[in-house]
Amino acid sequence: MVNTLIFNAYDIVVSFTQATINAELVKLASGGTIKKEIVLYRILNSANVYEYTVVNTAADIPQGAEFIDGVIVPGICINKSGSDVVLTLNFVSGNASFIDKNGFGPLAKLKQYDMAGWKYGFTVNLDLSAYNHDDKRIPSPEVQAELNGFSAANLSIDCLFLDFMSTDLKSTVPAETSCPAEMTEFMSYYFKHLDATGNPYILGYSASANNGSSFSQNIPPTLKPVGTNYTMFSDPVYSGLSNLNYTLVTEGGHGSASGTPNTLDTNWFTPNDKAAGKMIISANCFLEALILRPFYNNLQQQTIAQVSQHINVGAGNSYEAAKSIHNNTWSFNISNVNGGDDQYINQFNVSLDNVDGAVILNFTGNLHIYKEVSKDCFFCTARAYASADIGWNGTVKICIANGELAIDKSFAIVSQHSDHDTNTCADAFSWMGKIIGGILDVFTGWTDNGMFSNLLSDAFSISLPGIGNLSVGLGNFSNTASSMVLTPTGSNYNLAPSGDSPAMDALGNIYIDLSLN
Repeated sequence: MVNTLIFNAYDIVVSFTQATINAELVKLASGGTIKKEIVLYRILNSANVYEYTVVNTAADIPQGAEFIDGVIVPGICINKSGSDVVLTLNFVSGNASFIDKNGFGPLAKLKQYDMAGWKYGFTVNLDLSAYNHDDKRIPSPEVQAELNGFSAANLSIDCLFLDFMSTDLKSTVPAETSCPAEMTEFMSYYFKHLDATGNPYILGYSASANNGSSFSQNIPPTLKPVGTNYTMFSDPVYSGLSNLNYTLVTEGGHGSASGTPNTLDTNWFTPNDKAAGKMIISANCFLEALILRPFYNNLQQQTIAQVSQHINVGAGNSYEAAKSIHNNTWSFNISNVNGGDDQYINQFNVSLDNVDGAVILNFTGNLHIYKEVSKDCFFCTARAYASADIGWNGTVKICIANGELAIDKSFAIVSQHSDHDTNTCADAFSWMGKIIGGILDVFTGWTDNGMFSNLLSDAFSISLPGIGNLSVGLGNFSNTASSMVLTPTGSNYNLAPSGDSPAMDALGNIYIDLSLN
């Protein structure tokens, strides 16, 4: 599936690289959430069936038992796109003792092994389900503290974890496994034990706002997550850049998650990417909902409010009817009444450009109004007309400053022209002059008094109900973003500027780098 088609069902993607997740799993092991040392043994019971026992230290292993006692570095390998991963345990040191199968009965003896360099890997199913504080999944202390805070904020928390119970624990991945065959039995028991006593292999958490939640209440609805799913992408060349993607739906976007996301076909990350993760927001929820649509509606309403007092025309097209896209240029035809006695043309284009760590929206527009009046008299036809034309442009710069999305804007009139005339027959009719004069007064106010420049600026003064202006909403979103998806250790991440962050594609989706603190 072309990556951007994911926005047909989801609104925001938060993506972390395999390298980032593995660094987080190492932190979980270093901090003790994932136990670094695996110690377990097995003995034959009276029914000649193996009994396995997990213990804390090698001193707890009975004499003569087969055992493993190894120190691990955990990691995942995203070896195929979809919804599964390979869990790899790299043994950096340790000892093992297995019965030598070359012997039999009394001749069978325990054979000692050095576990340094052993590797064990198997495909694990993932599961994303609601997190409960009394379940058998064990978060790090830092995550636990944050989750406790979330509960008070009336959130639902989804937890993405390695689901050992629905996994074939005895099916290893040859490319990720290098150890004696006996390890399969030992490790399959070990992960069943983890599932029963507390599974610490959690890849992340996502927070969704419930009704009445204080979480993200001051960010725009199109950026407020209310549901989550996930998908994986495997990079066959740059494995560290393979990634786990949380796919979020927002309150003002699709509203609810529907179905499993399709498999992505390209990597969000480039080979030279240094970012730990990326956030991609759909055009519908950012560019259109927060910038273009409000600007369009404000410009349309404010212009027609003045124009309609002097010419007989309607407001024009709806936003969707007015919009067309060609390459990276979005065109808007508010009105194109270009014939007759009452004419009103109001159009603008927006080109989407990426310039050294910023998105530049270049606006160019033109406005044309024309009014003609006539009256048949006994000896002549009185005719008068007036026209006004304004050309304008503007730029909107979207960048990241101090960890927050920031917007800067400027608009100006670049050309202006007016014309009017009456024939000699019309000179006798003062009411014609008043009609024509009204249009010229509007034009004079727009140009000489700066009213149209103010109108453009006001059109971009976008107010978010219950929040404030757009800058306030984006600042609140930036501060809340790192709580929407939690990493395995709860590490905070920031919106990060770079030569390619933020950036926008021709479809208007915005790409933002994430850096871990």
